[in-house]
Amino acid sequence: MLFSWLKKRRRRQLLAEPCPAHLEELVEQNVQHFRFLPRELRRKLLNSARVFQSEAHWFGGGDLTMDAEIRITIAAQACVLLLGVEADYFFDGVQTVIVREDSFSHIPRITGPAVPGALQVVNENPTISGQAWQRGPIMLSWPHVLAGTRDAQDGENVVLHEFAHHLDGLSGEMGGTPMLTTRALRRNWQQITEAEFLSLVGSAQRGEATLLDHYGATNRAEFFAVATECFFERPHAMKRQHAALYQMLCDYYRQDPTQWIPHDAMHVPRSWTDHDTDEDDGDQSRHRQSPLESADDYFTRGVANLSDGYHQWAADDFAEAGRRDPDDGEAHQHRAEALMYLGRANEALAACQEAVRCDPRNVKIRRIRGAAFLEVSQFESAIDDLTRALNHDKYDAEAFYFRGRAHAALNQYRRAIGDFSQTILLQPLNAEAHYHRALAYQARGRPREAESDLQRARLLNPEVG
Repeated sequence: MLFSWLKKRRRRQLLAEPCPAHLEELVEQNVQHFRFLPRELRRKLLNSARVFQSEAHWFGGGDLTMDAEIRITIAAQACVLLLGVEADYFFDGVQTVIVREDSFSHIPRITGPAVPGALQVVNENPTISGQAWQRGPIMLSWPHVLAGTRDAQDGENVVLHEFAHHLDGLSGEMGGTPMLTTRALRRNWQQITEAEFLSLVGSAQRGEATLLDHYGATNRAEFFAVATECFFERPHAMKRQHAALYQMLCDYYRQDPTQWIPHDAMHVPRSWTDHDTDEDDGDQSRHRQSPLESADDYFTRGVANLSDGYHQWAADDFAEAGRRDPDDGEAHQHRAEALMYLGRANEALAACQEAVRCDPRNVKIRRIRGAAFLEVSQFESAIDDLTRALNHDKYDAEAFYFRGRAHAALNQYRRAIGDFSQTILLQPLNAEAHYHRALAYQARGRPREAESDLQRARLLNPEVG
């Protein structure tokens, strides 16, 4: 109680003094949002930033020397999130901010539950520009801070992103649902954010360009942080393309950035790209099709081509590896997999037979052959192979999915629903599994469950089915 009283007293004393001119100049120079604000909000932002930067503990990581510019820049950018808050809250829960001279290695943090099937992009990046821990410090890369704060309309701002994680964590966990103070927000939040999250996951999986950064498809916590960045950096475009989500964030942050950020041009985001299977890409194509010395060389290149999505090249490489070493069961197995991607099920079956001849105990080939049997309408054989695969690995989501398809083809809808449910348990964001379970529910006379699955499938992939 005494500590709280002393803190309030120090704040009153601090705010009773005018903002030092050099601090305001630094904010105007480094925080582009500041110049768009009306006078009253500028004053509020400066006051909030002064309190926050004076109360938090600031540490320079590596060779970075902490100074007033770093503190006030980060504090002011973070406090943009608080412009609509009437209470005296100045990120009281952020006790420590660590600023480094460059990007840094990812350190695992406690967030909300993982989402199986979501795009796991965090660990693909050897370095990151920021990180927030629940009930812990916030770590930021100073060059990335400046890059984001000096351009208020590029859609990327590491300070907004990480401090959004902090606000998310005030609800008890960083799970993408911050503390919601009104009944309307609590009623609409889950429905709107879930639909937008699933839509982003589907777009990212297909490599489609989106206004919201694909990083938001990692999990719901990252979705909230990415949506926050977009809300404050690309508000006009977000209001056009994601009206319900934008309005909900207006209600949560109690402000509307379109009222003070100038109307911006359409943002063309960086998109992830899917590799088309057979497209020629110049020198890379010639390199991948060049002659090699041995069966092992062809096998190794085939694995790389298969991993990269060049399925025709992979099939050719594994075919040559199998020709040079007919008893290489793995080469036949991987060729069968590449052929299935190419939609050549009969050829894949022949390759599977060769793989089984080489190693009759190879259980991995059962899923591939089961999928091939499904494609040529040999449903009983498909079920037999896929059941053997599942006896070996009860977490094989694809085997459950293909077996569900085979059961449905035989009008065994109860069993199909069971298999699709297992797939969805392992891969909640599998649009095809939701779609086919919807069809099975329809066949079983369960329209409510069918409609729910169909809606989820089409959020993930509007072209499903």
